[in-house]
Amino acid sequence: MVSLATTTGLRRTALLGLAIVAGLLGGCQTNGPATGTPPTAEATPPVGQESAAAKTALAFEPVVGIPEDRATVLATELGAGAAASNLPIIGRDKPDVTFRIKGYFNAVAQGGTTKVSYVWDIFNAEGTRVHRISGSESVPAALPDPWSGIPDETLKKMARQTVDELRSWLDSGAPTTALASDPPPPGAGSSYAEAPTAGTRAGLTKTQAMATGRGGRIPDAAALHSAAAADAAAMPEPPRFTYFLSDVAGATGDGAKALTYALSGQLEAAGGARVATPRDADYVIGGEATVAPPVRGSQIVAIIWSVADRGGKALGSVRQIAKFAQGALDAAWGTSADTAAASAAPGVLALIPQEQ
Repeated sequence: MVSLATTTGLRRTALLGLAIVAGLLGGCQTNGPATGTPPTAEATPPVGQESAAAKTALAFEPVVGIPEDRATVLATELGAGAAASNLPIIGRDKPDVTFRIKGYFNAVAQGGTTKVSYVWDIFNAEGTRVHRISGSESVPAALPDPWSGIPDETLKKMARQTVDELRSWLDSGAPTTALASDPPPPGAGSSYAEAPTAGTRAGLTKTQAMATGRGGRIPDAAALHSAAAADAAAMPEPPRFTYFLSDVAGATGDGAKALTYALSGQLEAAGGARVATPRDADYVIGGEATVAPPVRGSQIVAIIWSVADRGGKALGSVRQIAKFAQGALDAAWGTSADTAAASAAPGVLALIPQEQ
């Protein structure tokens, strides 16, 4: 027979897990806008700790830079650890949140290893960033998709470290001295210092769409070449590499140009310069999309990005797969193109020699 105390503990663990999973996954998508909002639930503190929880309530905002399936592993471990440590976690849409936590993750292949780093920035109710938790781990794997080499245990370790740091910060009185000197986290974009907003879906989709700096415009090839030439003339330093990128084959709707333009924005941010012809490029990049027939109201979309050197030698490829609501990409790809490009860019860049 399960005791009342055990039942309460299990309920608290489940509620915290729901609140954290809902928060972290609220905007962490690679398949466009979500069709619904995940459920959230406020954690019920153990008997005798209601007053502490009432004074301080933490909420996780959607994490940036981590694939959704990996975010689920992270969020599950965070939920279990938060419950065990009596962290006062509540749903991000609750009106009485004291501190909001924004997370940023980045995985980069370096030689024969992959380094995954994380930053958690904590904001008070006035939108001032008051605390930062950060760390990194390296694993012996270097793959075109860095995230595919990160084991679950590494993410669980990061979750446990995060819980320990949060517990320590709260136990020290949750000091709220404003932080201004820390650099923005990797992948945070220009809006990283903005306070999280309750009830919004701010997160991966929004941030990476802004990071491209394109404002949703999809120009024709001539306009793109003219703009690239003007940008190159204004930049005193030469690009790190040049590349030719043609329209993505097989994409539905405006995906052929939207995907190409979004990836180009990511490569330009990494120091690349797009050129008009393959013969002028250090690297030739191609993309091919496959949209499967609908099954039970959804469709699978796969994208393969290939990279070759100027001599035509294949250097490798980056593969992506995602599920969409049926017909969601029949016309405009919108932020789905931005998130797909942002996810693919690290793998594409990993195939380009660093000394270039």
